[in-house]
Amino acid sequence: MAYYEDVSSIINGAAVECGLEPAVDVLASSNVAFTQLRYLLDAAGQELIRMADWQELVSLYELTTSALDTGEYALPSDFDHMINQTGWDFTNQNPLSGPASPQMWQYLKARDYISGSMFVIFRLKKQKFNILPDNPVPGGIDIKFEYIRNTWCSNSAGNQFFTKVQQTSDLVLYPPILIKKLLKVKFLEAKGFDSEKARDDFALMFDATTGQDKGAPVLNAGVLRGYPYLDGYRNVPYTGYGGV
Repeated sequence: MAYYEDVSSIINGAAVECGLEPAVDVLASSNVAFTQLRYLLDAAGQELIRMADWQELVSLYELTTSALDTGEYALPSDFDHMINQTGWDFTNQNPLSGPASPQMWQYLKARDYISGSMFVIFRLKKQKFNILPDNPVPGGIDIKFEYIRNTWCSNSAGNQFFTKVQQTSDLVLYPPILIKKLLKVKFLEAKGFDSEKARDDFALMFDATTGQDKGAPVLNAGVLRGYPYLDGYRNVPYTGYGGV
């Protein structure tokens, strides 16, 4: 597991920056400031989920359809949001089409355009993953996409994940300096203190950490190939087309 700090270190780090004495046990302290910091850490952890697609929170969703399905599938309990353009029909080597708007969804169902299509169309509704065709569902379709979990902290062993802090030894799965900066901002604002400099520090660190959280492609000023070659049915091969 990458380098992360535990809850005790995160809360005490932010507390010291705010001029407080560190606590021996940040969750059991009778100091109301540490009670507030604990709940503010939960809020900060949940907010950061929506600010970037953090590599540590990426998980894989997969299902194989059956002809007896209704076309509606439960999402994982730790699902927060789907990572765009990661959905694929692995059986037919096609990207998933969507997410369809409610208007497009009803249009496709009413006109039955999708029943003869080679593409799977999806949408997310009420924490469910829905696909078309759904009457009937084509069986044996292997669907996969990546998503961001809502569980941003783990136990010290890294094999259980939580949406809220449980123990002082829990690991916070964000860059330590970033979560401390955000926690400091939230504490100062909650107390009614000036937080402008703290917020500027957080913004600067956010830009730095999101730029380094995962790799990036080398920019190419030459000719790009565009979509990768899948097979002769879906696109023209790089060489040999037009021959026998």
